[in-house]
Amino acid sequence: MRNATKLRHLLSLCDIHLTMDDDGKMILTTISRTSADKRRKEGSTFSAVLDKAYRQMLKDIKEDALE
Repeated sequence: MRNATKLRHLLSLCDIHLTMDDDGKMILTTISRTSADKRRKEGSTFSAVLDKAYRQMLKDIKEDALE
């Protein structure tokens, strides 16, 4: 799946804050619009942090469906 598609899905469910630290490590923080949960993902590239956040989003959706 393309990064643009993953980003579009993430943005439909949460707000995103993207930063880079002094070492060049990307930090993506997601804030859920429904529950206000904050999650922070770190990685060396944008693709890596986006993929981690997208997988976490899918996991959260699956858990909510089982409840």
